[in-house]
Amino acid sequence: MEELISSLNAIPNSYFEFIDSVVDYAERKEEHRILIMNYLNDNRSATVSDVLRLISSQTDFYEDEAPIESDMLVC
Repeated sequence: MEELISSLNAIPNSYFEFIDSVVDYAERKEEHRILIMNYLNDNRSATVSDVLRLISSQTDFYEDEAPIESDMLVC
């Protein structure tokens, strides 16, 4: 995980919440960590937005999503 954190810190304009969120996602499954590391190694000029786009486009990204309460949909 140290290598991932170091790579994320090297991205211009990275910030704590971004790094924390990506690390949290990577810790859920080894495949996530491998995916992100491969992406960063293959895309040395990746931006924060690029990494977030990669993660949010994964099919399992929304698996941990909290359910929306129906009364929250009413104004």
